[in-house]
Parts: sequence; C-alpha cells; structure tokens
Amino acid sequence: MKRLTVLLMAVCLILSMSAAAFAADADALASADRLNALGLFNGMGTDANGKPIYALEQVPTREHAITMLVRILGKEAEALAGTWEIPFTDVADWAKPYVGYAYTHKLTNGISATEFGGSSTVTATQYLTFVLRALGYDSSADFKWNAAWELSDKLGITSGEYNAETTEFLRGDVTIVSNSALDIPLKGSDDTLLQTLQNSGAVPVLLTDVESRGHNLTSGKPEGEAKTVRFTFDNRLPAADEGYIYGYSIQPLDNGYTRIGIEYVMPEGMDIYLCDYPNHNIFSFWTDWKTSNKRSVVQFDLSNKDFAKVKTILCVFNNGPEGQYHGQYIYIHEEQTVEITGVSDGKPVGAAEAINYSVLNEFTQDIGIIHSYTKQPLDNDRTRFVLEYTMPAGLKTIVFNSPDSDKIEIRDDRATPQTKNKLIFDIKNATLAEIELLTVSFYSSDDKSFLISTDMEAAQIYLTDGKPVGEAKAMEASVRDELAAGTGTLHSLMMQPLDNGYTRFSVDYTLPAGKYIAVFDAPNADNISGRMPSTTNGARSNLVFDVKNSALAASANMTIQFYTSDNDRFFVILNLKSPSQEAPNQAPKSLVTEGKPAGAAQAVDYFTKDSLSAGAGNINSLTMQPLDNGYTRFAVDYSLPSSMNLSVFDSPDGEKISIRKSNIESSGSLVFDVENSALSVTELLVIKFSISDGERFAAMINFGEKQ
Repeated sequence: MKRLTVLLMAVCLILSMSAAAFAADADALASADRLNALGLFNGMGTDANGKPIYALEQVPTREHAITMLVRILGKEAEALAGTWEIPFTDVADWAKPYVGYAYTHKLTNGISATEFGGSSTVTATQYLTFVLRALGYDSSADFKWNAAWELSDKLGITSGEYNAETTEFLRGDVTIVSNSALDIPLKGSDDTLLQTLQNSGAVPVLLTDVESRGHNLTSGKPEGEAKTVRFTFDNRLPAADEGYIYGYSIQPLDNGYTRIGIEYVMPEGMDIYLCDYPNHNIFSFWTDWKTSNKRSVVQFDLSNKDFAKVKTILCVFNNGPEGQYHGQYIYIHEEQTVEITGVSDGKPVGAAEAINYSVLNEFTQDIGIIHSYTKQPLDNDRTRFVLEYTMPAGLKTIVFNSPDSDKIEIRDDRATPQTKNKLIFDIKNATLAEIELLTVSFYSSDDKSFLISTDMEAAQIYLTDGKPVGEAKAMEASVRDELAAGTGTLHSLMMQPLDNGYTRFSVDYTLPAGKYIAVFDAPNADNISGRMPSTTNGARSNLVFDVKNSALAASANMTIQFYTSDNDRFFVILNLKSPSQEAPNQAPKSLVTEGKPAGAAQAVDYFTKDSLSAGAGNINSLTMQPLDNGYTRFAVDYSLPSSMNLSVFDSPDGEKISIRKSNIESSGSLVFDVENSALSVTELLVIKFSISDGERFAAMINFGEKQ
C-alpha cells in the first residue's frame, strides 16, 4: 500500500510538471505569435505551410538576444540601413547589422577584443538586462546586471520565475519576457514600450492591442477580405489633435450580415452615435459605453438587406456641449459629395510631373516649406496630387477650389506633425477641367494660413522635355533691388524656343543665400505662376525654367522675384511685348551687348552732382561710341568709395533706360550700352553711384538743351 501511495504521488508530480510545461509552451507560443505579428520575432524559417518555425525549445544565442534587443528598441530599420565597423570576427553575416548597431551605441561588448561570442548561449539575467535597458533602465544605477530579475519582478515583466539558481533559459522564455515587456511603461514615462514603438512607426498597431467593442454583433464568421472604405471629416473638437479616425472597414460574414468596423482614438467620456445618413431610417443607435482615450475599435453588424440600402454612414463622437464633436461621413454605396476622396484605388498610367504653384503666407513669419508638388494621371479617370511639405505642428489642412469651394472641398483635421510629411489626394479629371484654381491651405485660424495655389490654366514653369529649335538670345530686363544690403546682381537673362510649345528661360544671377524664387506675370499672376522648390545659395547660379508660349502671348510682362519678405527682394522684370510695337521706349537691360564699334569713341559733355559726405567722387573721363547693333556704348573712368551701387537711367522717370549694378569696384572703367531708340527720346541720362539717397555721386549727360 505504501509503494502504491508513493507511485501515485510520483505520477501526480509528473502530471503537474507536464501541465506546467504545456502552460508555459502555450504562453510562449501566444507570445511568439504576437511578437511575430509586430515584426519583432521572425522565427527560424518557415514550415511547409509557410508558418514560422519559432524553435521555442532551443537555447537562444547572444546573436539572437542582440537582434531582439535592437528590434524592441525600434531600431531594426536603422540597423539594417547602416554601415557598422565592428572588431569581431565571429559574427554571422545576418547578425552583423544588429551587433554593429548595438556595439556602436554601447549596448553590448564582446567577450574579447576580437570575439563577440555570438554563438554562446544567453542566461536569464543577461537577457533581462537587455530588456531593462530597452525600457530605459541603467545597469550601473537602477539594477544589478547579475540580478536583473529583482527589477523585472518589481516592474511586472517577470513573476519570480528566474533567480540565481536558474540554469535553463530558452527561446520560449525570450518570447514571454519580451511580450511582457511590451506592456511596461518606459522609465519616467506613462507610455508603454509597445506604445512608444507604435508611435515611432517601428511596429504596426494590431486590433488585438486596442480596446474592441461591438454593437448588435452576430455569430457570423468572416467570408472574404475586409474592405477599407473612404470617408471625410467634420471635426468641431476644440483642439485639432484631440480626435483621430484611423480607418473604416466593411467585412462580409457567412450568415447574411456585413460587419462595419471603426478604429479611432477620442478624448475620454464621449458618446458614440451611428446612423445611416441622411435619412436615419435604416439604423440609428447610440453605443452603450463611453470612449476611453485609448486606441479603440467599435464594430456593428447589419443584415445584407439593410446594408444594400445604406448610402452613407454618419459616425459622431459627441462630448456634450454643442459644437464639440468629431463627425465622419463614411461612403458605402454612393459617390462622395466632395470630389477629393483621399487616395483612390487607381493605378498610375503616366509619370508624375511637377506642378506650378504660388504661395501666400499669412503667418507672421515664414514658417512653411514646400519640398515638392506633383500630379500623376491614374487609370480611373482621376489625377493624384502629392504635396511634400514641412509645417509647424498643430495646423489643420483643407483642399478646395477657389474662391467658392463649390466643386472640391475636404478638411483633414489631423494636426500636422512638425516633420517632413506628404499630403496625397485624388481628384476626378472631369472636376479638374471645370476649376481654375486649386488651393491647399494649412491654417490655424481665418487669418493665420499658408496657401498653396495652383492655377489649372497657368503655364508650367519647370523644365519640360522640349528640344531647342532656334538660337538662344539675350533678353532685356529691368531690375528693382530692395534687398537690405543691395547685393543682388543679374548677370544675364536668355530665352530659347523649344519644339513643344514652350520657351526656356535661363537666368544667370548672384544673390545672398536663403532667398525664395517666384516667377509670375504681374500684377495678377493669371497666366504664369510658380515658386521654385529651392532657395538661393549665395553663389553665382543659373536658374532654368520653361513657360508655355500661350501664357507668354497672353502676358505683358514676366517677373522673376528673389525675396524673403515684401521689403527684402530683388525683381527681374521682363517685358514680353515687342519693343517696336508695345514698348518703343523699352529700356536696354544688359550692361554690355555683343555690338561691334561702328565709329570712333568721343568725349561726352557732362555735369556732376556730389552728395557724398566726404566729397570723394570723381569722373576721370566719359566717352560714347556707336555700335553696329543699334546701341551706343558709354565708357566711364571713375574713382569712388568702395561698395557703391550703380544706376543708369533717363531722368526723371527711368521709363526708357534703367540699368542697375550692385557693389561696383571702388575705381576703374565702367562700360554699358544703351539702345539708340531710347537715347533719341531721352533728354537727360543720369549715371548715379550711390550708397543711399543721401550718399551719392551723379554724372549727368544732357541730350536736350545745354545745361
């Protein structure tokens, strides 16, 4: 009898040990599945069915442990993209990016100067140390590396499973510990490790990680793939970043019902109301719970018979006071009433091309940057627009057709991040054909906005694929310099006809760094309008762009503006009409032409006005010489203070002759050409050297009555 009792006790002990082992295996498998879904635990290959082989019963190596550490730090992408120098000769090729990242960032060391010990096994305390470091704890201050279980037990990662007597630590233990650590807040933070990884984009958000509730759910099983549906915003929460909808989906079930899911995060304590819109005669209900300020999912089932009748679903999160709610219109069987649908399922059928645009910044400082703006045709009779930008955090976004917004309008009330970002939207081609101006606005209030406007009829001002069909020729341009330091210089401006109905312009200039560049036809910018994507760099540069010939023909002039503000800019104004027909007195705009002398140079009678404070101005000689191209060349030998600006104009209006040059040398010979047709109608030609209106030296040539 005694032997039977001992035998029964032994059997019970074995069975209890087996049950514990099976429970541990179940926990390890569930943990591995969750980590695998998050991309943190890939296993060791796949089986015949394509499922990962976790090998949970095997002992982890130092390479496996370091790989897991880098992943739960959210640094796998950085590790794989980097080039790392490591002194170790025993690291497997697949593990080198992970070991390199960890070694470079002082997360681990080798077992010697040249050995990492990658194939060596990892103990429980070693791996717990890695996990605690990922949570922000320091082994030299917060815990003892050789007794890491003391802190992990206190934090709730472990529960006494590991101690100084632990001799076995398997890959299954790695998954359980890692999975537990995901739900532990980082040191000094309310955010868990998982939330931190999700917020940084290192891992996806799984429905198993959010609060999920249902209303009128049936026992139906999914039958077919869930489909994402499109929606628009109607947000009247007091703060832009309070409410956010991650997405909507519809899922057919095997019992004649359709399941509708809404994933969201909203402030705590809001009611949820759902109905069919606009009639509310198919379904209408309030959920029986409040929002919890956590990422959540609400689901409800509709019979397919009712679902077929639904055109639009209205989902409202309401926190009580009138006007404070977050509303969404979900489009099921009816095309949206707005023409921007977010991103449609259309596929590109042509290359993306840059869009011409102009900017109106109504913020008190230059806070917005547009990196690129493109459009691309799709195969569903829509065009995709991609706007890459950097804006301050917290702005709202609206896209609409100006000025009435009667064809396109959508509001995205997600607050802009203070990082480089992309706005993507698709518009029907039929709608684009009906509008004249497409506007994207980033705004905080009616009088604080950053507007990006695209004239749908305006000329494209970036480079096309046109080929030259004639010689490039120099253009006459007048210059207006309002830069604070008067440091802008236009060296030349050329134009070149192309074979595709465009004309290419080439602007050779030198300007201070950081100036924006805009090209438009003044004053209304109704034919030509665009802003170059890059700013000046302070060096001599060449700006090249193409403009439609039809836009040039419809415009009287074109302005190339370098600026930072309204009172700090450099204008290059090009008259687009024929000087002989539209502007017979149009001023020559280059200092020296390619004309050859057609007669001898002769001295010119002139008189001077000197208001330099030191009286330091002097003209040594002044001559004029006829050229063979309808111009006259003037040569001025002078001695003046340094860093003066030059202006040559016909007094008093400067409407026939206007030449400017900044920061001329203190002495030397100045040469410039003036068109004979302009000289013939000029009474007084002024050559002015100036620092300011009160600091100047002028040499004047009287072509009318003698002074």
